[in-house]
Amino acid sequence: MLKYEQVAKCLVEIIKNNNLEQGDKLPSLNELGTQFKASKTTLLKALSELESEGLIYQVQGSGIYVRKLPKDDYINFSKTTHGWTNELMNEQVENANASLELVTPNLDLAQKLKCTTNTKVYKVHRKKMLHKKILCIETSYYNSQLVPFLDQSIIEGSIFNFLAQAYKIHVGFSDKYFYIRKLTDQEASELDLEANSFGLIVNEVFYSTSGTIFDYSQNIFNYQNSKFYL
Repeated sequence: MLKYEQVAKCLVEIIKNNNLEQGDKLPSLNELGTQFKASKTTLLKALSELESEGLIYQVQGSGIYVRKLPKDDYINFSKTTHGWTNELMNEQVENANASLELVTPNLDLAQKLKCTTNTKVYKVHRKKMLHKKILCIETSYYNSQLVPFLDQSIIEGSIFNFLAQAYKIHVGFSDKYFYIRKLTDQEASELDLEANSFGLIVNEVFYSTSGTIFDYSQNIFNYQNSKFYL
């Protein structure tokens, strides 16, 4: 764990252990530096991390304040940018029923991945389980020119961790598109829902740090088990 991650984790523990509430003030930057023996750069990175998670806010010239903590059964949707399995390990997210195919994309998928229809893509289909309950079904497509190899053992774990280690592909950012629609019978069955149920659909395009699209994914959420905050 990097130093700024250690500091961020300790700050969360301070907030929780002291039952700090919305508007309560944290120590100053100088005081935190002394307490954690950390540089200003490290502290600012830790604070930025906590701000992105919605746990604190900073007022210029005034200080650092606590935000209202989310309920334990809510997931910070912004943390999923770098992958569900990778980012939510502490939330007991697991992959189930993972399948893998090498397919030829149709025109629509090729346009989403910015590749030709002659380019083979890996299709990965998985269930995401949260605390042993079905969170969503995920279908992802990876451009094989950028991701030349996947296998069953890889897709059962964190694909993004593998890509970072094997191919130096790191997530830079992603585009998310949300909508709600009635589920197909197959989707409802996979999510263990009744026929004619509705689901939240999230389509996501993942870009590497160089701005190259390497993954297009669709997540279909089980409304009974999905609670989010931003």
